[in-house]
Amino acid sequence: MQVDVIMEVKASYQVKKNWMGDPCVPTNFTWHGLNCSSSGSEPPRIISLNLAHSGLTGEIAAALGNLESLRNLDLSGNNLSGPVPDALGELPYLEFLNLSSNQLTGSIPRSLQERSKNGSLKLRFVHSDNTISSLYQSLAYIFIL
Repeated sequence: MQVDVIMEVKASYQVKKNWMGDPCVPTNFTWHGLNCSSSGSEPPRIISLNLAHSGLTGEIAAALGNLESLRNLDLSGNNLSGPVPDALGELPYLEFLNLSSNQLTGSIPRSLQERSKNGSLKLRFVHSDNTISSLYQSLAYIFIL
């Protein structure tokens, strides 16, 4: 399942990384920009995905919401547009989300707002000119990292 999801993300963004096979197994063939859990009791899962400055365009891929173990997601420095999908707010372990320096519009999903407010999620939504767009002005807790 994790392989199918990440390959869908790769195809939708036309990511130009040499990603082949399973991203988590074997561990000596790890993929650049992607980290997996290594718990012996459960199968490895993707826990971190860094696609910062990768030339991504279009909307944020809803398939990212299927990476249920994801803790860190960095999509900064691209040309992503459209709304932040609700699916990102449904990732139960997400701790860090960087969407800065994109062209996002719409509103931030309420679940992300609540998690940011209670401190369980660090969000970054700063534009490339170091301003915060009107999209994010209603969010009470934005972490400038």
